[in-house]
Amino acid sequence: MLPNAPDHFLQTRTVLLFGEVTPALAQTATEQLLVLAARSEAGIKLVVNAQGGAVSTGEALYDVVAGLGQRVLVIGAGAVSHAAALAFVAPPVGQRFCLPHARFSLQQSLGGGGFARQDLLAQQRRRLQALFARQTHMPTYPRTHTRFFHRAASATQPSASRCSTTSKCSAARPA
Repeated sequence: MLPNAPDHFLQTRTVLLFGEVTPALAQTATEQLLVLAARSEAGIKLVVNAQGGAVSTGEALYDVVAGLGQRVLVIGAGAVSHAAALAFVAPPVGQRFCLPHARFSLQQSLGGGGFARQDLLAQQRRRLQALFARQTHMPTYPRTHTRFFHRAASATQPSASRCSTTSKCSAARPA
């Protein structure tokens, strides 16, 4: 008989972030991360196969993962984009892994509007580009405004692809 999946994942200190990143999904993932952090200082695994979501939701996930205090191993599986990409780059490079068929897009849908709104969107885009550049150790990260997916294999060669989202892109084997 199979164990109850949610209990099993909590016992193995694994959080799943799958599907469209809605505020409800981000809240569930955040609650699970905080519960696991409160239970033990042992590492936590966050498996990400998610797309979509508002920038503010992604920033909340980024802040929680980066500020948790425990070692969080993030494993990219499938498509990791939009808000989920912010969660993926939150831990240090050595704690990011991806499965062979994972692909990454750092596009952030910021919307449109009048001139004042465009100015705010430009500021937000620059802030996100700076965050991705810092977390991926790139001088700049220009591709936050187009749909462009990076393959896991190309992420190991930043000079060839300018898209190093992870330093370990073979089969993910979390500690």
